[in-house]
Amino acid sequence: MSYWLRILIAFDFFCEAWFRVGTLCITMSSRTFTAQAHQHKWGDLGVRFLDWAVIRWTWNGKPQSIGFGRDFVTGKSHCEQAREGDLRRLKAATDELNDPAVLAHVAKLATTRALIKKLGGY
Repeated sequence: MSYWLRILIAFDFFCEAWFRVGTLCITMSSRTFTAQAHQHKWGDLGVRFLDWAVIRWTWNGKPQSIGFGRDFVTGKSHCEQAREGDLRRLKAATDELNDPAVLAHVAKLATTRALIKKLGGY
């Protein structure tokens, strides 16, 4: 994933946290795609606008794809690709948190807490 794409995703998450809207770790682009799926007019307009806007970034007056926009091969919109990216990040986080070593550590802590509680601790 490119450096600038990571910066933009981080800014997206920052805006969600700052304004307390939506679910953290779901990008605004994914949310726009979801709105389009639910047949909200703003979702349809948002998807069209984002496809138009991100493809129109220019370098020396020539249109450039900056790594995210409508995919010219598959035809997927920027928002559809953002949803897939959100799902990949969610799966990676879930895999990391369900690592066998982590689960064993959680079980050990639960056993320790139960023992402390049984002995009259907190």
